[in-house]
Amino acid sequence: MIIVGVAIERKADSEISRSTDLKIATLERDAKRFEKEAAQAIERATNAESHLAEARERAANAETGAANAVKKAKEAGERALKFEASIASANARSKEAEARVAKAQLDLAKLEAPRTLTAQQRRRIVDKLKVFAGQKFAAFVTPVREATNLLNAIGEVLISSGWVLVPTTSLITIGKAGIILVNGVKVQIAPSRDHDLGKVSRALTGALVSEKIDTKTEVNAELEKTPDVINVIVGDKW
Repeated sequence: MIIVGVAIERKADSEISRSTDLKIATLERDAKRFEKEAAQAIERATNAESHLAEARERAANAETGAANAVKKAKEAGERALKFEASIASANARSKEAEARVAKAQLDLAKLEAPRTLTAQQRRRIVDKLKVFAGQKFAAFVTPVREATNLLNAIGEVLISSGWVLVPTTSLITIGKAGIILVNGVKVQIAPSRDHDLGKVSRALTGALVSEKIDTKTEVNAELEKTPDVINVIVGDKW
């Protein structure tokens, strides 16, 4: 009985040992599998973290790029506004220059155009001056064609108004007019006669100015020798 019992006991121990070895082997395989899976999980987590960092970097770069794009767009807009302002200023200066050129051309045309009196202008002047019929006047002119033509026109108007042409005191004459070298049209009276002939001279000056003939009224002490005479002087245009 003892021998049988010992054998049975040894067999039981052997089976227990084999069972334990199997369990250990299984546990070791499971442990290795778990370790492998854990390593893979860690690797995936590391890759995920790396991808996340890259995504964050790309997002940050995108934000920076967007900010730069917005900044550049704003700068471009500001430059465009400046260009528009510069263009508007250039256009304004161009228009001003054109206006100055047009005015200069008009002024030049006026300078080049001969002074003259149309028939209608002459009638208007006669209507204003005939009230002073009998007024004596002496004529003076700068010897250029444009000036002599204008003096003839004014002289005809004055005679038509009843004014009286008297001989000039000039030693050098052209026709009935004394020669004088001046610019513009002048109406002269003696200083002592401003109280009465001043009105007449200003009427003549005003009548000519109203017809675009630039004329000035002056006093001339030399006229004290013939104080009842008004000098009508037509000089060169410029």
